Amino acid sequence: MSEPKKLLVIAGGTYIYGAEKVTLDVMKGLSKEGYEVNAIISGWNDGAFAKALDGLQVKYHPLKLGWYYTSKIWWSLDSLVHYPGAIIRFLRIRKKIKDWPVYIISFRQVILLWPFFKKKIVYHVHDANAGSRQSRYFLRIIDRKVIKFIAISEFIKEDLVACGISPDKIEVICNGIEILPETQKTTKHPGPLSIGIVGQVIERKGHFTLIEAINLLVKKGMDVQLIIAGGGDVNFIEKLKIQIAELGLIQRIEWRGFKKEIKEIYAGIDVLIAPTMLPEPFGLIAIEANMLGIPVIVSNKGGFKETVVNGSNGFLTEPGDAEELAGKIGYFYNNRNEIDVMGKKGREHVVQYFDQQIMIKKIDKLLTVL
Repeated sequence: MSEPKKLLVIAGGTYIYGAEKVTLDVMKGLSKEGYEVNAIISGWNDGAFAKALDGLQVKYHPLKLGWYYTSKIWWSLDSLVHYPGAIIRFLRIRKKIKDWPVYIISFRQVILLWPFFKKKIVYHVHDANAGSRQSRYFLRIIDRKVIKFIAISEFIKEDLVACGISPDKIEVICNGIEILPETQKTTKHPGPLSIGIVGQVIERKGHFTLIEAINLLVKKGMDVQLIIAGGGDVNFIEKLKIQIAELGLIQRIEWRGFKKEIKEIYAGIDVLIAPTMLPEPFGLIAIEANMLGIPVIVSNKGGFKETVVNGSNGFLTEPGDAEELAGKIGYFYNNRNEIDVMGKKGREHVVQYFDQQIMIKKIDKLLTVL
């Protein structure tokens, strides 16, 4: 019987956001592929990530290894106080893991544990870094010890190249999702069109533009309802509610709040809207919606351009253009059968390119060369 493949995952895990969710999927998938996985997680956490690892039966080690911020003095002091203890604990862990390959989702731990890492690191990059001088600087430093960068999209690969990373060291492996059983969908009948916006309720996600678009549609006599799913910035939400009230749209908005289960998040949504003002690294919500047979309208920026085929599984629109967005929503309002047609194409697209098993197989193949 062959020895299990081994992997140390430095996962962060203070909270479960997009990158952490993908990391849990990676650990689950690689464990099924025969890996013995150990994880180092943040000693400052809300317990959710640790609970998820317990469910996966992945052994983990909490480590209070913090970062340093000029704007957050108390955080930095707390990190400094715990730094010696974190080093001692890591050295104890290192005795057990020896020279295992290391999988990371942040450069920070590599910088803080620099002397103790060999050149057997894979860095799974989930965010753009080229816009930050600090991030560019640290990426060039850890490039000396990272053997391969995994970019979640061509957009992130281009961003890494802009940071000074060689294209030869970058492998594009798109995020994948679990393909749930297909549910029977029926052609939409005349009546309200239910559109939804999912994720953080913050300014860069384009909620203002969407509300303007809904106002334009209502003025044309279209019966449109909006579901806002997710939590976010309290001050921004208050501004958004003021805009909604001033336009007389209160009765057309459902505030769903944060939901954990994917079917709860997208329940009742005919068309998903993602009018983000800034480039998204990948565009996970587009493939989640498509997997459920829901067509999408997204901004023509960043990773969305790689997940949405314009006119097939949804539409691409220019950020901030409320009139163009209203036009695309109006298309679905006037052509209800296209909701099912594009939704079906969307699911087929996700099954072909974004099945979670495709992502796991590619990462497994990459790790075998270490």
